[in-house]
Amino acid sequence: MGDLVLSCFFSELLENGVDTLVEELTKDSSDADLAELRKFWMSRKLSTKYKTLKRLVTDSLTWRQSEDGRIVRDKVFIISPSRRQGRTGDVLQRAINQEDGSVTNLYTSYELDTINDFKLMTLLKSWVSGLCSPEDIFLFKCMTEREGDLDDCLALAKLGLDWSIILTELKNQMNHSGNKIWVTWVGERLDLLQERGLNIPIMEEIDRLRIEYFEDFEKRRSEK
Repeated sequence: MGDLVLSCFFSELLENGVDTLVEELTKDSSDADLAELRKFWMSRKLSTKYKTLKRLVTDSLTWRQSEDGRIVRDKVFIISPSRRQGRTGDVLQRAINQEDGSVTNLYTSYELDTINDFKLMTLLKSWVSGLCSPEDIFLFKCMTEREGDLDDCLALAKLGLDWSIILTELKNQMNHSGNKIWVTWVGERLDLLQERGLNIPIMEEIDRLRIEYFEDFEKRRSEK
């Protein structure tokens, strides 16, 4: 039976692998073959499909420095089970009345997890939590000059920002990358935001860091 399970798994016959299937079939079973199967195919918290998807999502959405010194991350486009099947909504559970008067569910829980979006969306929200805090987004938008970024920064500020986190992260990025010039880019964007009425509690420290950068720049240029 183990060979059969492996062949199903590697042929991708099942959308969610066979992890949840084996879990459901062997749960509370006294059948010797199913007990052996459960021992052979140990259950995991996440199916192999979702474990792989988690790694791809977190790797793609983690900010990193590109070869030209910019802070970048990838875009992620995921086709959900319902969209893949051309549906506009989830498949709902259906109750079936048996001849003996009992009522059973048409779908098992793992079947609904496989064909609907709920489990996928729940997992995605947990995976990306912490990868892009409002402070991170604000700081990275201050390093770009795309249309609408200043408006986005103002909107984020209205929601409430921890300015100490932004300042600490900016210093970390400058020290880690060696690109101290970043404080000038961020400073220029913060100047524009101040002109638009935004109160920025860390501006005095930003100005100090900018002065330090320009003084160091002039010193290095004069020594050449």
